Amino acid sequence: MMGITAMQLQNVIELYPVEQMGKKAVPLSKPSLHKKLKSRTLDVPTYLAKYGIECVGEKQYGDSTLHLLAECIFDSSHSEKEAAIGQTLDGKLFYQCFHDSCKDHKWSEARQRISGDDKLFDGHTQQIQPDEEGRDNPDSPLTLVKSNEESQPFPFDALGTTMAAACVMIQSAVKAPDGIIAQSVLGAVNLAIQGLANVIIDGRVFPLSLFLLSIAGTGERKSAVDSVALAKHREIEKENISKLASEQGVYEINSATYEHEKNILIKDKKKSLEEKQIHIKQLQAQQPIEPLDQTILVTDFTFEGLFKLFQIGVPGKGLFADEGGQVTGGHGMKSESILATAAGLSKFWDGSRVDRIRVVDGSSHLYGRRLSVHLMMQENVGLGFYTNDILTDQGLISRFLVVWPTSTVGSRTYSSVSVKDTDPLISFYYKIGEVMGKNLQYKEDSNNQELDPPLLPLSPEAKQKWEQCYNSIEIQSAKKQPLAPIRGLANKAAEHAARIAGTIQLFEEPGSTEIKAEAMQCGITAIEWYLDEALRIAGSFSPESYLLRAKEVLRWIHDNKLEVVPLPDIYQFSPVRSALQARKVVEVLIAHNHLLGPFRSPEGEPRNSIETKSGKTSREWWCVHPESNRRFCDE
Repeated sequence: MMGITAMQLQNVIELYPVEQMGKKAVPLSKPSLHKKLKSRTLDVPTYLAKYGIECVGEKQYGDSTLHLLAECIFDSSHSEKEAAIGQTLDGKLFYQCFHDSCKDHKWSEARQRISGDDKLFDGHTQQIQPDEEGRDNPDSPLTLVKSNEESQPFPFDALGTTMAAACVMIQSAVKAPDGIIAQSVLGAVNLAIQGLANVIIDGRVFPLSLFLLSIAGTGERKSAVDSVALAKHREIEKENISKLASEQGVYEINSATYEHEKNILIKDKKKSLEEKQIHIKQLQAQQPIEPLDQTILVTDFTFEGLFKLFQIGVPGKGLFADEGGQVTGGHGMKSESILATAAGLSKFWDGSRVDRIRVVDGSSHLYGRRLSVHLMMQENVGLGFYTNDILTDQGLISRFLVVWPTSTVGSRTYSSVSVKDTDPLISFYYKIGEVMGKNLQYKEDSNNQELDPPLLPLSPEAKQKWEQCYNSIEIQSAKKQPLAPIRGLANKAAEHAARIAGTIQLFEEPGSTEIKAEAMQCGITAIEWYLDEALRIAGSFSPESYLLRAKEVLRWIHDNKLEVVPLPDIYQFSPVRSALQARKVVEVLIAHNHLLGPFRSPEGEPRNSIETKSGKTSREWWCVHPESNRRFCDE
């Protein structure tokens, strides 16, 4: 226990004896959740849909959820996202429009216009149910549940014959979610072929590189899948690094010899300045070139570090992290550097020149580099990354293809198969080695660091399919159309499809000079699935975000064996790093009976100030419910 004296704890126990904690009405900042069981909460999206009112999204506003309307109920000129129906944590409804002419309208007026005198709860009641344990005591802690519509199966066939076979075998042996498997296999292949070609469509040229994001909870075997998919890459990388060690030794000897001969020329008093310049120029033509760093797999990075690694190394790399928190929790995602990171990663995806400008070093530029990305993240980390306003506004999130698959935990019977030794994986690894062994094309005088890939056009049949896909997505991206909520991704979807198609084409038929119709259809099928997945996720993230944050804080509380929690400790040492977010999380944990308090004296004053972890005192603190434990964090 931290931050409270024995006398202070005794005062708490005297005021709220443990045996009464499940019976006595504990003062909460929100009504306790068991009382909500007796109330009825309107399912706003279902209610609006019944009466033909278009809801274009949801947004958290303090403790309330705003259901954003396509247009104002009272004035249709007040368009998308300017009006909303709000619902507080305890189910109360209110109407909001940002225009002065509508600011005084109440929920009762909006309801009258929407549904008239119809019964409000006729088929639209959303009951909050108790957890699966069937608790006898309604004041016991509740599970912090994140409900989510189940994902649809990933269409493995859309990845081509070899990748599909590998995915099926990995699924049968490892039994991880299909979306995780597909992302890992597709990402591995994309890393291997990204430097072989650039796609060209009507004069527009773009690289094959893909950015992938996989979100899944603890125990979903993300690392196991990643290990299988990248086994050949790691083998090749290890071999190349071993060769580099011997090459580096030779280089250092040659370099020392070169410098020695150069110094002799400079100090030769018998030669004129003009003669020295001629001889040094001739010598420079024989100057040893330092061998390139052979790192291709990067798991932790800052933009600065990645830039420098590209400066000294091979021009194709993969940012592959099976624990994405290493990326999001690093310096590259801090407030002072997140803009540069987002802009830099976007440039890599675009295949553009990547710049770094420093006062001391001046400007540096990277040309012809390729970066594939696959980040695997826990749910709370993925939530923060995927919904980050800066990354979204910079356009980085729309460059990612995202999966958040349904868990397979509980259905994974033991398998004795050594998956890497099966025929589908042997064939997969053979092809990976084949494409990674191909000679790449480079710009002249670039020391094999600036790629100059050949162009990969679409066959006429593939071009026809691609145009149909492009036009269909464009129509569906308009206001009030199905893809409007994910317009950022939809705007890049056709290009994503072409990149996937090019990846499949060059993997199945190395040396291809065009993307054929079959590969293009695979790319289209895959991107259609990704769009559906993005729509599903977009409908799940916002209303559940506070629960995921509360889960992380509760896990932190139990990992540190805390019995008393001061507010400053939450926002200074837990995963939540602002006082505002900390208070919101506390309200959720109080509503779910994990925290008890705030405790006050009979006169209404705070009972005690307690010491925080940093040595200061705080009057805002809560006790952890004695029945709360870490299992609530993992359900």
